[in-house]
Formats: sequence, structure tokens, C-alpha cells
Amino acid sequence: MDQILVHLSVPAISMELDAFIPKNIEVNDAVGLTVEAAENYSHGYFKATGREVICVDRLEATLLPGMGVAQYRLENGDRLVLI
Repeated sequence: MDQILVHLSVPAISMELDAFIPKNIEVNDAVGLTVEAAENYSHGYFKATGREVICVDRLEATLLPGMGVAQYRLENGDRLVLI
């Protein structure tokens, strides 16, 4: 599976971490993975609302739910913000 290593920032809980995201998944699934990572790494301090979105710092854009991650041409080291 082709993956990219991204830097994930979660401002709601002042947390930052690095995570692998598969290139061949939809944004909906990527949001789920990042939410799961935030919940796990914060030991449950971060609680999902079901309305989370991912922004890409380099593109200054919110990733649209129906699109594929590969369509955004994310690169290793890109900074994603989970809000």
C-alpha cells in the first residue's frame, strides 16, 4: 500500500503527531484515521464529534469528503490540521 507520512496538528487539544495516511483512500476515510489517531495518542482526551474536517496547510484548503487523497497530491511531510 502506498502511504505518505504527514504531520497532523490538532489545535483543539494542542497536540501534534506524525502519521501514515494511505494514498488510495477517500478523504472521509482519511478523516476517520486521523480522528482515531488523535483519540489514541491523546489517551481519550480528544473526543470526536463526527463533524471533523482536514485542512492542508500547504494548500490552504479543506479536503472535500467525496474526493480521494491522491487527488490532492499530498506529499511526505505535509502538515494536516484536524478541526
